[in-house]
Amino acid sequence: MALVALVLIGAGTIRTPAQMSESALKAEFLFAFAKYAEWPEDVLSPTAPIVLCVADAEVGTALEGIATGRSVNQHPVIVSRVKLDDSLRPCILLYAGKFDKRRTVQMATTLGTASVLTVGDAQAFAESGGMIGFFEVDGLMKFAINLDAVERRRIRLSAQLLKIAKIVKGGP
Repeated sequence: MALVALVLIGAGTIRTPAQMSESALKAEFLFAFAKYAEWPEDVLSPTAPIVLCVADAEVGTALEGIATGRSVNQHPVIVSRVKLDDSLRPCILLYAGKFDKRRTVQMATTLGTASVLTVGDAQAFAESGGMIGFFEVDGLMKFAINLDAVERRRIRLSAQLLKIAKIVKGGP
């Protein structure tokens, strides 16, 4: 699995191996996104845990398998399963799954100006106000980043991550 995370960041895309489910692949991406993002200190103090919130049961299970007992930049990692109606205040990263455009806009409105890195795989997720959206091209999983949405929330993404992403605009 560590090799997959290196490939994800090094190449930007990966052909889904037969032995790895789509959920496991997305979980690897999510963990990598947490490693290559920086939140303001007033949002994530030096000793605070990184709370990865997941609204998809299968991806949540896969992410728990990857993140349990691990840390990112000396922050312990906690995986929390959530619904859009839950309080999302403790979330640092939120995987929304396949929210449609209406639910993506609702999620962005619910979060307001909170510095939560939002990730989803609904069509045009990033263009609809989400920050990172998964998409597939010819069997390759790729991701788009809405840099305007990321910057509005005071989150910084590594240049390595930005260089391998499709940069898009849009959303509230």
